[in-house]
Amino acid sequence: MKRFTQTVVALAALLALGATVHAQAYTPASGTATNTSASKDCGFKPNQLWLRNDSATVTLYVNPVGSTATTSSMPVLPLETHVFWVGQASQKFSVITAASTAAYRAQCSSATTAIQATSPTQLGASTLSVAGSITAGASGTVGSVNIYPATASKGYFTLNVSDQTGNTAVTLNADAMGQATSVHIPDPGGATSYVMQSTAANTLAENDVLHSVTAGTVAVSKAVVVDANKDITTFRNLTATNLIAGASGTAGTIKAYPTTGSKGYFAIGVTDQTGNTAVTQQIDAMGQATTVHLADPGAATSYYMQSTAANTLAENDTLHSVTAGTVSASKAVVVDANKDIGAFRVVSLSSEQGSYATKALTSGGAAAAFAKVTVPSGSTAAFIIKYAFEVTDATDYQVYSGTVPVTAVNKGGTITCNVGTPSAATEITTASTGSISAHAITCADAGSNVLDLKAADTTGLTPTYNRIRYRVDALAPAVLVIAAQ
Repeated sequence: MKRFTQTVVALAALLALGATVHAQAYTPASGTATNTSASKDCGFKPNQLWLRNDSATVTLYVNPVGSTATTSSMPVLPLETHVFWVGQASQKFSVITAASTAAYRAQCSSATTAIQATSPTQLGASTLSVAGSITAGASGTVGSVNIYPATASKGYFTLNVSDQTGNTAVTLNADAMGQATSVHIPDPGGATSYVMQSTAANTLAENDVLHSVTAGTVAVSKAVVVDANKDITTFRNLTATNLIAGASGTAGTIKAYPTTGSKGYFAIGVTDQTGNTAVTQQIDAMGQATTVHLADPGAATSYYMQSTAANTLAENDTLHSVTAGTVSASKAVVVDANKDIGAFRVVSLSSEQGSYATKALTSGGAAAAFAKVTVPSGSTAAFIIKYAFEVTDATDYQVYSGTVPVTAVNKGGTITCNVGTPSAATEITTASTGSISAHAITCADAGSNVLDLKAADTTGLTPTYNRIRYRVDALAPAVLVIAAQ
């Protein structure tokens, strides 16, 4: 009886998957079940019993032969069909009912007879064991398998198939498992969903990278999915062969943030180029680990300084901490707002054309300062002035030239100076009358460690211009800054 019950439940579940079954080459015999006597059917060593309840209101029960009990037996509900697996070659059955009578149809078959689906019928058993294949439908006839849960009116699970491109089979195969395994289909939250497929046997851990993913946010051991704006945040480290920000016609930016929150960020962007060309910043080979800093320019906008050569740090450092108007060791010289420069130690001026300066003079007037020489306190200076007094009235011309040595000492902020005797002095004049006279070069302490060089002359012409053209060459190893007046 136990084996009978198990096999009955098994075959009944087959029909619960969506089929009315019959044994081939049999025409079911009709019969009448009663509540007092058993009907003996399938008495010729059957293996399967096919039973159809033709009553629309009465439930039938199947028991071993001779029993009239209606409890703890297999029910066949009104207008339903069940298939029962016998399991014993000599087993017979009784078909009974608690009502007065009920019409039914029964058929027996051997174990070699196939069970085939012909039309959907809901059956009430829960377990099916079949030593072979189960076929729902046929080529050109749709079939499906329905599986119901324990609670009534709680839906069911259907297996069916759409037309294939070719006459091919789609097989769902359970591979060898290392343990008892339940495979679940969770609620997708939508009316339609699809099974994800792979060419490899993914592990649970590999598939779990998609579980609980938040679009736009990077999470540990999870897949990266951009948000609706195609954004992604909270990467820790990102390694890539090439990193492209934006595209042609779409601006892109690369941003780097510091450790502390709300302390700004560093952005790299690009302005429209004149042509469709690339601007490349190339890191050359370094001899050591190097950190390149971008210092605060103290302004909202600054520019990279560029060069056609690879300047060394020492070469670039000549611009660092430069004070305009002041000379510093190993630093570039930058004049101040007055175009002045001070604190040279030695200045060597070339004799090439254009290295001379000029200063206008007034004939017979007071000596005019034509140059200033900075001599720091506690230092000496010696230099040669090469000069020429030039006078013209646009008809006649006069010139007197020569060289004169000058020495100076600054002691405690007071400069004492001396102008030597001019040498190689010559005079050329093409004036009708008169000449340049009383030409002289003098020096005087102008205060603040500055020495004035002065010149004066007298001419017999009424000049359109009267000037001294000069150049000062430093000789002594003293700090000497020369500025024209």
